[in-house]
Amino acid sequence: MTTFVPALRISAARGAALLCAAALVTAAHPAHAGINVWTNHGRNDLVVRALASDPVTPGTLYAASVDGIFKTTDAGSTWDPTGLTNLSISALAIDPLTPSTLYAGTGGYDAAIADIVFKSTDAGATWTAPEPAATKSSASTGSAGDFIEVSALVIDPSNPATIYAGATYHGVVKSIDAGVNWDATGLINTFVFALAIDPSMPSTLYAVTPDGVLKSTDAAATWSTTGLTRTFAAMSALGIDPITPSTFYVGTGGGPLGGVFKSTDAGVSWSRADAGLADTEVRALAIAPGALYAATDGGVFKSTDGGVTWGAANRGLTNTDAHALAIDPIMPSILYAGTNGGGVFSIQQVPGCTGDCRLDGAVTVDDLVAGVAVALGRHPLDVCPSFDTGQDHRATIDELIAAVRNALSGCRTAGLSGTLFVTDARANKVHSIDAASGEILASTDTGQHLIGVEKANGKVYVANESSGSISVLDAATLSPLSIIPACAQVHHTGISPDGTRFYAACYSTNKVAVIDTDTDALIGLLTSGMPSAVTHQPWPTRDGKRLWAANQATNDVTEIDLQTGAILRTFPLMAVPIEIAVSSDARRAYVSAPFQNTIMVFDLEADQLVAQPTIAAPDNLILSPDGHTLLVSGAGSSNAAAAWIVNTDTLAPFEVILPGTEAAHIDLTPDAKFGFVSLVGPPHGIAVLDIARATVHALYPIPEAVAPHGVRYAPGLP
Repeated sequence: MTTFVPALRISAARGAALLCAAALVTAAHPAHAGINVWTNHGRNDLVVRALASDPVTPGTLYAASVDGIFKTTDAGSTWDPTGLTNLSISALAIDPLTPSTLYAGTGGYDAAIADIVFKSTDAGATWTAPEPAATKSSASTGSAGDFIEVSALVIDPSNPATIYAGATYHGVVKSIDAGVNWDATGLINTFVFALAIDPSMPSTLYAVTPDGVLKSTDAAATWSTTGLTRTFAAMSALGIDPITPSTFYVGTGGGPLGGVFKSTDAGVSWSRADAGLADTEVRALAIAPGALYAATDGGVFKSTDGGVTWGAANRGLTNTDAHALAIDPIMPSILYAGTNGGGVFSIQQVPGCTGDCRLDGAVTVDDLVAGVAVALGRHPLDVCPSFDTGQDHRATIDELIAAVRNALSGCRTAGLSGTLFVTDARANKVHSIDAASGEILASTDTGQHLIGVEKANGKVYVANESSGSISVLDAATLSPLSIIPACAQVHHTGISPDGTRFYAACYSTNKVAVIDTDTDALIGLLTSGMPSAVTHQPWPTRDGKRLWAANQATNDVTEIDLQTGAILRTFPLMAVPIEIAVSSDARRAYVSAPFQNTIMVFDLEADQLVAQPTIAAPDNLILSPDGHTLLVSGAGSSNAAAAWIVNTDTLAPFEVILPGTEAAHIDLTPDAKFGFVSLVGPPHGIAVLDIARATVHALYPIPEAVAPHGVRYAPGLP
């Protein structure tokens, strides 16, 4: 204890007392499902041999097992058998250009069904295979009763009709017609345990064999040795850096020479890269931006320094006999692990402030207790990974001091400042929250069934749906200023670009209420559609001249002239619209249609629908000022709370799974670096999104919240 106390007294006397108490106490912490903790959603009886993620469709994953291939389309929540069952599958590959095409290699003791490559062209629904001997070369196929298998499959990324298969006894075979015919290559009469292809130079391949790592630079016609030979422990895994393909890693079996070896010169020379991982049997390797992972007989290990040091990443991994890894190609913060008899686990790794074990935006006494236990070696680091801000797989005195500071002053997010205003629809409360730390700045009771919220002129405007009024509060203190009678069921809201007008949809009618934010008086009601419209949300344009409205009951959106009040255009949708967002140049509009699982994209100059990207039950929308980022909240592909980040140039959606089952209103910082999602809960609070990384950056709980609903970001503190 004396190692820690003096240094801590320098920064905070209270911190020293907390850490002294921590030496005697241990604590267990709940974690939000899937965020920095492994979760297993089902089929935990599967013996998994390989994993493959769909490179285009988020949440679609295939698991090769001793009982066939299983598929999930909801990020692991449910698994269904494909058309290939009752066979032991040892290798799996997905066509990178046509993801509905898959290849699967079998293994076993029966030569009639083992050592075969099956193919599916309909995302696993049906499978075909060549003649049983089609994947055999002229090499030996072993003795009767031997275990034979296709151990590895790789696809040429530039020409997916070219496939390589590594197998026991007959080396590497090759198909140049998408798996119809197979021929021997220059590597025969040997075992191949793993294969890798250089993504920048597909004619270059590496093979792990009993003789070490071999290399081909002519599409497998000839092979030569590298600097890693059979003098080392048995090798079984191979991982190539997709960004720097001259760097790759080899995992080996257990024992004194077990661990990971690394080459940074395309195999010419090698060095050990396994501090913290030595004497471990490495079965699979996976590489993500800034991280290297190893599946081992002791669980999953992670390195953030290119293999120099490793640490266990097993929090929540109830089966540590890991055999396969897959990184989500669209959201690389999500990692999947296949286990021996425990099925598939998944984890979303989110950085938090130092000491925030539960990623709830605060460092508690229990968190400090955990940190001290980790520093003393009493608990593994994965009890609280947020203490490892130095990425050295340990908790240091400096990190403990930083955690104490965060406990006393609150966690803050670098590059983020400002205030969040949040309504609670059921508790009838409004909160102001420091956007960088999650600290509750002020709270107040007001209105009935609070929905939308906006800030303008140093005031906060809140839609009280049940009372049909607008509460006006002081932005700094949330002190009540006035109540403005508006219209029936005021619902979603908007603010004019200059802040002089507040708009609220009158949900049970065809009206939008307009409030003057200088006088806090109701100017009037705009007609937003037919009498039965049920207007859900207004969207004022950036030039302040138009207002768009989403009308649920009449299935249309309308454009209103704010000078005359006239409806200029009506777009019938054949779908129920929830919200609309219009680009600053007024050329494009986005409409959420949850019952059709799509965002409808309109060209406003041509007055036509131009695209409908698929998004599971989209609800609320917010568009960045530059028009390049669209943030969407909804139910998500796994019936959990989710947000979708859409690049409007490509319309490619990136799903971020959130804690809980319901996400409500959303907002973006003006530079679109961070997004905010109101979580109805549980947990109740705000999820902060890192837009560029498509990950949850932080979670801000709101104590005593019942149903957080509206959220609005404002630069600066009140």
